[in-house]
Amino acid sequence: MGRGGAVPDGLRRCGPVADGQGYHHNANHCNGGTVRNSVVRMMSGPKLFGYWLPVHDEASARDAVRMSGLPVLLMGANAALFALVEAVQPAPYAALLASSVAIACILILLAFRIRAGHAAWIPFVLVIFVVFLASNAFLAYLGWHLAGRTQAGTSQVILSWIVPVICLVLVLGGFRGWRWLKYHKSKLSF
Repeated sequence: MGRGGAVPDGLRRCGPVADGQGYHHNANHCNGGTVRNSVVRMMSGPKLFGYWLPVHDEASARDAVRMSGLPVLLMGANAALFALVEAVQPAPYAALLASSVAIACILILLAFRIRAGHAAWIPFVLVIFVVFLASNAFLAYLGWHLAGRTQAGTSQVILSWIVPVICLVLVLGGFRGWRWLKYHKSKLSF
């Protein structure tokens, strides 16, 4: 179909940037000839390399909530790795192994619930993430102290905090999204 033809069903003329012919499948994403979907909004944030998501409407709040599921998945993978390390020990401690597996399963399930858009879990996630950060800080200090407080130990501590800081930014963004949704009385589900 050329530029002068009729607009196909379900499509709206919005400008030259959509499907090569200027049509979008969702008319709600058109605004003055530009595409304004959630992917563009998520990738356009200049703060903290795009990890600090702006929250200014319901779609951006839900995007921030969904992105906060990634740190929960990371915490679940960390617990699963801890369980695996404990399982390969010559004499594994059964209670620690069972609790690590249970925590890993719960966190991974919770991560997928949040990624599916169930925003009511976010305050719980913030609490468990604070506990995770506190334990990470304690273990980093303990490792630095046991390494003899050398420059190599210091650089290892700094490097070990890169991923938790990025996760903290995502969790705080999810909390901001949850607050926006709660303030505007949007539906929050578990």
